[in-house]
Amino acid sequence: MITLKAYRTATTLCIPDPTLHDATKHKISLAEGTPVQRELVTACAGAGGGGGGVPFEVWCRHYYPNVRDQVIAKATLPLAKMCAMVTMQKSMQPSVQTFNLPLTHAGPGSTLESTNSHIMDAEKRAKCVQSGLLDVTVRYNTSITQVSDASVDAAVKNSKGAQVCITVHVIRASGIKAAAESLAHTNSAMQYPSEVGVNAYVKIKLSFLSPEDTRSTRTVARTFAPDFSTQLDFPCPLLWTESNTDALSLAEILQTGEVTLEVWHQVSGLQSGLESHYFLTGTSDQVMLEAVV
Repeated sequence: MITLKAYRTATTLCIPDPTLHDATKHKISLAEGTPVQRELVTACAGAGGGGGGVPFEVWCRHYYPNVRDQVIAKATLPLAKMCAMVTMQKSMQPSVQTFNLPLTHAGPGSTLESTNSHIMDAEKRAKCVQSGLLDVTVRYNTSITQVSDASVDAAVKNSKGAQVCITVHVIRASGIKAAAESLAHTNSAMQYPSEVGVNAYVKIKLSFLSPEDTRSTRTVARTFAPDFSTQLDFPCPLLWTESNTDALSLAEILQTGEVTLEVWHQVSGLQSGLESHYFLTGTSDQVMLEAVV
């Protein structure tokens, strides 16, 4: 069963019509013949949008009198529109559609529930109902993946045992300017970021986990010393069982395992699914691991 997880874009300047230019991928692996629409309905059943779709929230960061984040508007991508994309998709061809989602003001005392409806005039009601639009582009594509029976059996065995959580804290990075300038010599698209700052984020990979378990931090815009302050969790079984090998404990695997951290630059205006527009700016293979039982 798939579930919705919260995702936050990078922070941008607070202007009347902000442009986020943020993209993220969501991969769903289903058995052949499983209706995608049914899985979407199940995932959205417990969402903040009341089960009617994928909820979005617009937040604003205030710096006075203290630093705080406050939600100012909400929107929902209707489940019916996503299901329609799945239904209307042509065989093995990507489907791209842009939605203009109406934003509902979420400020204190502005919701319809908190105001007596019979004394609210039409103008105030209109302001509460809609306070702008959120443009969201969705790119949907399908592919067939062949998985061996041995790999499936091993994955099932590993998922049923006791697990611990390895937590990786990504605090900050430095020295990215030199890496960006080096890339600019061979890739002209990196020339401007190497001068004003890169939109940096970090990919974290554990050598003993599958590529699908790769995690990414949020993107920090226009900087050569990004402060991520991000904590990422990697659930791991205490006992690993693989085909044609003896069972191994997590402690044995950690003796030879490693964590790879890759610093990437996100290009502004990137379209969903175009990972070729990301440029690697550096790697590191050392990080402190914290196991949480």
